[in-house]
Amino acid sequence: TECPRPTEQRLRWRLGMEHFYILDTHSDQREESERQEQLSGEDAEKQAVDAGFAFLYDAVKNKKTLVFSNSREETEYVTATLRQIAAGRGDDDIFLIHHGNLSAALREEAERKMKDENVVRAVTCATVTMELGIDIGRLERVVQMGAPTTVSSFLQRMGRSGRREAPPEMLMLYREEMPLPNEPLPHLIPWELLRGIAIAELYLGERFIEPPHIRNMPLSLAFH
Repeated sequence: TECPRPTEQRLRWRLGMEHFYILDTHSDQREESERQEQLSGEDAEKQAVDAGFAFLYDAVKNKKTLVFSNSREETEYVTATLRQIAAGRGDDDIFLIHHGNLSAALREEAERKMKDENVVRAVTCATVTMELGIDIGRLERVVQMGAPTTVSSFLQRMGRSGRREAPPEMLMLYREEMPLPNEPLPHLIPWELLRGIAIAELYLGERFIEPPHIRNMPLSLAFH
């Protein structure tokens, strides 16, 4: 008997990268205040929102999304900023947070809402705690603030997305300080963006994944 061979199906990804400079870092404060006074209330509010966070908000507000950051401090800052934008626009607060320093009740609330199929709009800002081991179903989109630290982390976070025949989808968003024109060349290069491109290319071009780190001497176990 012959067994029919399954047709090969190539997995397609949706991977986007957006780079923003943090606005008005070196601008004249007096000129900025005069410009804000000339705008109407609604226009001034839109101008006051950082362009990178405004883009992030529009990218996640109507989806079930995980927003990954590389530190707890950044996770809390991103969550607070998104909630502030929602309050300014009069939108519902659908933003949750998940990291290791939070109480179990807050983490479980985020996990429950992300897993609930009846909840169609929920955004959880998280650290590595949401990469693996927690069943939250399939998401519509994953956002990475800055570059992932490793290729394996990039793949694990990308694999959280994809649902109902939709391919995995990740948006990498970079926010960096605006350099001064007279700064030396190394300060003009968007290093965070280049690191993100390099991590994606390592896997897409070479199928590289970091080998597992095996500790030969578990000193922490000996200490206990």
